[in-house]
Amino acid sequence: MSDFDKAAAAMQQTSSSSSGVGDDVAVGDGASASAAAPTPPVEQYTAEERQMAQRAAEHFQQGNLEDCLQLVKQLCSAHPADWAAQQNRAVADYVRSAYFRTEEFRQTLFNVASTAKFSIDACDQIEEPDSAVLFYNLALLNFYQRQHLEARRILKAMLPLSELLEPAFYRALVMLLLDTFLKLQCPEDAIQLLADGEKVVSQADEADSALSASAVESDGGDPGRGRGAGGLERAKSDLCLIRIAALLMRRDLGSAKQLIKANRQHPSADFTRTLQFHRAHLAYLAGNLRKALRLMHDIPGTPRSPTDTGECEAVMQWNNLACVHFHLGKHNLGAFYLKRAIKENEKACSDYQAKKANGKGSHVLHHQIPLRAYSISRHYELLHNLGLELLFSGKPVQAFDYLLEVINVYPRNPRLWLRLAECSIKYQRLSNSADREFRIRQRAVKGVVGSGRHRKLLLGTGVQEIKKPWEESAAMPTPTLEFASLCVRNALLLLPQEPPFPHGDTDYHGHVLRWAETLCLPLSPAGFLRGVQLIQFRASVLTSAAYIALCLCDHLQALRYCNQLLSQPALSDCQLYLGKMYLAEAKVNLQVPEHISKDYLNDAVQLLNPASVTRVDVLPAQPPCPDDWPKRKESPAPSVSQWTPDNVLEAQNIMKYNLSVVYAIKGDFDLARQHLQDVVYNPKGQGMSPPFPAHFYFFKLYLDLMQGRRSFAQLLLKETFGHLTPNPPNWRSKPAAAAPAVAPPDASAVQPPQGALPQQ
Repeated sequence: MSDFDKAAAAMQQTSSSSSGVGDDVAVGDGASASAAAPTPPVEQYTAEERQMAQRAAEHFQQGNLEDCLQLVKQLCSAHPADWAAQQNRAVADYVRSAYFRTEEFRQTLFNVASTAKFSIDACDQIEEPDSAVLFYNLALLNFYQRQHLEARRILKAMLPLSELLEPAFYRALVMLLLDTFLKLQCPEDAIQLLADGEKVVSQADEADSALSASAVESDGGDPGRGRGAGGLERAKSDLCLIRIAALLMRRDLGSAKQLIKANRQHPSADFTRTLQFHRAHLAYLAGNLRKALRLMHDIPGTPRSPTDTGECEAVMQWNNLACVHFHLGKHNLGAFYLKRAIKENEKACSDYQAKKANGKGSHVLHHQIPLRAYSISRHYELLHNLGLELLFSGKPVQAFDYLLEVINVYPRNPRLWLRLAECSIKYQRLSNSADREFRIRQRAVKGVVGSGRHRKLLLGTGVQEIKKPWEESAAMPTPTLEFASLCVRNALLLLPQEPPFPHGDTDYHGHVLRWAETLCLPLSPAGFLRGVQLIQFRASVLTSAAYIALCLCDHLQALRYCNQLLSQPALSDCQLYLGKMYLAEAKVNLQVPEHISKDYLNDAVQLLNPASVTRVDVLPAQPPCPDDWPKRKESPAPSVSQWTPDNVLEAQNIMKYNLSVVYAIKGDFDLARQHLQDVVYNPKGQGMSPPFPAHFYFFKLYLDLMQGRRSFAQLLLKETFGHLTPNPPNWRSKPAAAAPAVAPPDASAVQPPQGALPQQ
């Protein structure tokens, strides 16, 4: 986040209704602004009282808060019904306390609004500038307390008053709203508002900048910071940084690169350091991870402490290094950097406590936290990234614990619910190669009975997990498939619903894509979904939901999920492949043994056509954009995971195996054996390579015994389990026969996550 100019409080100077002279001075942790004062709803001020109010404003601008507060108290005593004077007193007292007692200040503003008969809830209908300073203060408190939606609602309601407000005050309002848009991951809104901000700055003169910013750079708690001749230049620099951040957020890398190059020689050290963060972010999004790593290491340290700036650059730097190593595949190293970032974050938060306690203990009450401390902590963002690192490093249980803590704070994030479901899936089945392990393949033979010519082998019952004699509650937050089913349902409910399909329109996919392009779904604490990404994410949730339903033997629900998945536009090749496989499996399991549904089995045969598999890419190809869609340069996301099958040949062989199983269920054992042999004894050498999954041995033995091919069954047992047979065969006499099993999804590879890369 950029160190943009934002006011921490606004002080309103009372004036005579007859003269109409006076200022509303907004000052605090950043820029200050001035605007025309409203007419007080009380009797007119005397000339002496107007001079007293003027001196109070001057003391406030100079930082003489004690003298200012004394004068304001006198005005409040003389005019107790003047809500403007009451607000000035509250602001001066709040600034004097170094921005502590925030809740008391908020309650005072509510009381002032009640006295002035302003409706806080109905701020969308603001028509008079009288309440501008009051609502600005409330929006500022909401911003620092991370109530960004409420802050955006108030600030957007004040924009129509631009013609009635002083330019400096309107400039401060625009700057705060721009920063709010970036916090809410709304780059399009920020870029649209930037035109107004740049217009106001270009029209401002030195007189306006003298009222809004101080020429002397001081600490963040000094109310005089940001006033003077340098305020205009600083506003231009801040707008430039905002534009770069918005362009990077919307993935317009070309424009962001040009703007960064044009400002490489900026004289400000703070601007240069922030620009270095943006350069690293640009390299990260472009896939140049080594360059991003080098740029992050070259960022110079800041002389200011987090207690002064309200931000901890060390936390951002460690976190960004972890994100780069995440996409480099070094997940353990990334987790190490994130743990360092968490320690730095705890240290930055404890500095406030130690400074306030002053040797009297480290416990600080909630109302004693300064305003800047509300937004300094990045605890849950770091926990989110650490959970992703652990998930991709093969530690789903630890990742589940971290993400569960994050979901308690961000329960409306559908991507977090999908991550929790993926943790449960990975815990139940860590990899697709589990069925190829020797201990699993040994289950084909349960044991040996007898000796000599009476020696017999007892065949196993299968590799399926033994059904649990109990039912686990889906509401319990544990990494089980039952809880994963609840997670994917929550994710689907939190996604926006598609609009009704227009009557007479035949292009359903185009209708859905055009609707998605109008949406931007923020996913705090990191990232957002918009356009085609929203459709692709829904497909990822449906893919995981179908797999979970099949594992829980809820085949009817799996059928519904698969039908929804295959109707989605912009599917990736792997999602289309898995959707057909899962749909075929659901239809096969829905058939009744006594009255086999030939329609379901025939549908499964058509779905399992190996010739339909031409690609198995994880990332989908971008669809052609119509002329009325906004043109943006999208950067390909770096690959963070691999999935199986990762090539077309292996995917076709798995589909042939499942097709063979369907033919066996239909009773056509010849076709089943033909497809099964084609998987292993392919004349072109395109069969599966060993080791083979355990499913093959059960199915091959089943076919041989059903067709009376006892000698082939014995040969398979001797070739595979020679240590259990009296006469091991010659392994070179015949190639080993095997076949693959249905591949479960590598859940975290269905939709590669985007590691959060916070910006300074």
